Amino acid sequence: MLLSQHRVSKSEVLYYVPNFVTVEEESLLIRKIIASPQPRWKQLANRRLQIWGGNMTAKGFLIPEEMPPFVRT
Repeated sequence: MLLSQHRVSKSEVLYYVPNFVTVEEESLLIRKIIASPQPRWKQLANRRLQIWGGNMTAKGFLIPEEMPPFVRT
């Protein structure tokens, strides 16, 4: 696959790769995200999110963490 074929027009750094994740992989990821422990969720003003792979400090430094097994395999 040539990544250059998937570049989003007018962008030098954005790519869209259709079907990069299979339907089965998508289903697994959604199940794992939903089943993740409550402390993983962070509540913001209008949304909530999960942070995987590290946390940012107030000064913008990344404190790396290991990715969960379902992402590494």
